[in-house]
Amino acid sequence: MKNLNLQPYKTASSFRKLAAAAWTAPREPNVYGSVGVRAQPLLDWLDARSEAEGIRLTVTHAVVRAVAMVLRRHPDANALVRFGQLHLREDVDIYVHVLLREKPGDRIGEADLSGTCLRRADRLSTVDIARAIEAAVEAKRSGHDPELVRTRRDTRWMPGWLLRLGLRLAELLQYGLNLRTDWLGVPRDPVGSAEVSSVGMFGIRTAYGPFFPLARNAIAVVAGAVVDEVVADNGTAVVTPVLTLNATFDHRVIDGFHAAVLTREVRQLLEHPELLDLSAEDARIPDARAALSVGRPPPPAASVAEGGGE
Repeated sequence: MKNLNLQPYKTASSFRKLAAAAWTAPREPNVYGSVGVRAQPLLDWLDARSEAEGIRLTVTHAVVRAVAMVLRRHPDANALVRFGQLHLREDVDIYVHVLLREKPGDRIGEADLSGTCLRRADRLSTVDIARAIEAAVEAKRSGHDPELVRTRRDTRWMPGWLLRLGLRLAELLQYGLNLRTDWLGVPRDPVGSAEVSSVGMFGIRTAYGPFFPLARNAIAVVAGAVVDEVVADNGTAVVTPVLTLNATFDHRVIDGFHAAVLTREVRQLLEHPELLDLSAEDARIPDARAALSVGRPPPPAASVAEGGGE
């Protein structure tokens, strides 16, 4: 039984082929970037949708949705490296980090971190994402998540050298031989295509996530705090809330051009959140590639949507 569905990467550029062969697994080839997102439309949209759907939607849920949509729109960015060769993923799976804090008075060392991998996240709406994360967090906090229970049990007794050996074996089986490792107690492709986390609740604006050495995702996005900033609006200085998104990319898979395209489109989706309700393939979503090719910013998403004939 396969660990994940893959297909050959047929159109890799010479740079990508050289990069994939030159570096080992993503322990070194990391590049970092941050972008500011004008967040007032997003905050208003989240409030309205939360009230309408009866569930609290957050910036993190919207970021997960945007990242999943953009990866579906640009499948060449949804890739991994196996034995120095690039391979495309067929599914868009997004891992979301969560903090499992039993009580507010816990010391730092007592706070447990976990997460959930949303399978085929590009097919989930923002509301679906919120509900899936809420259910996963509740299961983990109540002790009803079998993977977390097993992980906590094994890490209690297993010495570091044996744990490292087991993880390396799981890495070889999952990504080297492309075999599932459920029998080892390791879930299949645990981190998926990309990972999303948030430090906004701590008031931190800028932070970059590391890649877990035994996974094969090429994108890690951290949502920072939303803070009022003075920005230019048609030549006038205005104060508006700004969300900072911080990303780590595996340069073997994502080069500078691709990082710029992905970043621009994620920002467009979040600044015009009504587009999050569209399908990932919808042609009315701004395509940053055309704008980059002529050196000017992409058109406002709202005007593109209006031009679609609605």
